[in-house]
Amino acid sequence: MSQTNLSNSSPQAGGSDIFSRVSVIGLGRLGAPFALCCASRGIETIGVDKNEVRVLQLNSGDFPWYEPKAQDLLTSHRSLLHFTTQYREAIEKTSISVILTPTPSKRSGEFSSVHVTDAISSLIDAQIEARKPIHLYIVGSTLFPGASQTEILPLFQRLEEKGLQYLYAYCPEFVALGSAIDDFLKPSFVVIGEKDSVSGEVAQAFYQQLLLKEAHIIRTNLITAELAKVFLNVFLTIKISFANLAGILCEMFPGADVDVVTHILGKDPRISPKFLKCGAPFGGTCFPRDVSAFRALMSKFNQHLPFPEAVQKVNELVLWYLVRRVVETGRRRVCVLGTSFKPGTPETTESPSHKLIDLLLAHGLQIVVSDPLALERTRNMFGDLIQYEEDPRDAINRSEVVIVMVPHKEYKKLYRAFTSQHIVFDVWRIYRGKELQCVYNGFGLGT
Repeated sequence: MSQTNLSNSSPQAGGSDIFSRVSVIGLGRLGAPFALCCASRGIETIGVDKNEVRVLQLNSGDFPWYEPKAQDLLTSHRSLLHFTTQYREAIEKTSISVILTPTPSKRSGEFSSVHVTDAISSLIDAQIEARKPIHLYIVGSTLFPGASQTEILPLFQRLEEKGLQYLYAYCPEFVALGSAIDDFLKPSFVVIGEKDSVSGEVAQAFYQQLLLKEAHIIRTNLITAELAKVFLNVFLTIKISFANLAGILCEMFPGADVDVVTHILGKDPRISPKFLKCGAPFGGTCFPRDVSAFRALMSKFNQHLPFPEAVQKVNELVLWYLVRRVVETGRRRVCVLGTSFKPGTPETTESPSHKLIDLLLAHGLQIVVSDPLALERTRNMFGDLIQYEEDPRDAINRSEVVIVMVPHKEYKKLYRAFTSQHIVFDVWRIYRGKELQCVYNGFGLGT
């Protein structure tokens, strides 16, 4: 099979549809949902992972983590899904493999490609063993800029030495935990970094079949796609940090309202309102490490501007500001509502709430926390150092100061639990305008 034949394949070409079967390599927080999305679009999907327990769990019809819609998709599309530890099945039964293995951060801040290269090496071994003429490899994992050229493409030399062919594209995913299914199926845009035009054409055809709605597809070279993924996330952290800095400054001026300020800024079409919301610092699995990667990228080329450090410092400044405000109250019993890094997920990686708890504990304060999804992860982190309540009302009743760190939907009516004895710091201002008996402090509202 030639590259031209593969790129020209259609649903009925030669009785074989290369887009009707796909393999997803890496069944983690992104890979597993991506496999479900493929199946939901009628694509026979083989999921491959070295973790035998995870493979067994998925094959038994049980989704391993909390991710909205995931369990429903796994249940309703079981006939199109098969999970295995064998890379050869991916090569023999599909023509496209999407690699979504982890790329953990190194001490330097750069991303490690070891899991990606291990997966591709295993697929290449299988392609050589099966004598398969050609296969499309799509990497969706976030790569450090330059990794495709220096670490991944050299792996394919073994195929060329055997007279076999391959296509390669880097298609970074712009998805978030808690909305992964919708983000995969209904993205605003798709970036395709292509080794060559044929690779890009086939990758584009695959994504056009996968998506539920038309999206702008941007095809470019590999290094540009790698840079764009990191730059985009770093730019979002700048918007978040700027909005939070605006919130701190607004508190210095009586009558100032940060929500009106950011609304005005967002009305300018050059800026846009998205991610321009004053609130808790950014956290999670992507933003903090992407800022570190950006710093590592600048250092690699001897560019030592303090820009990435400034973003990180502003992010931390919000926590120090909150702690100072709480300490100034003179109260000792503090309730932190919300410990995940954002609503809709139990994930606590780089959780601003966890960092806040550390700072409060350092001041000798007594902490009680509640979260609808992340309580056990927080318990695993802090153990007996703090107290835990399943019902947020119980946590409020045990405290003098309440800090609303995560705007979980379950918290919207909690203002009725606040009494005149409570001092409330509402980081996201979800209770502004409500009839409150407590001493209320909406972050970013000058008083």
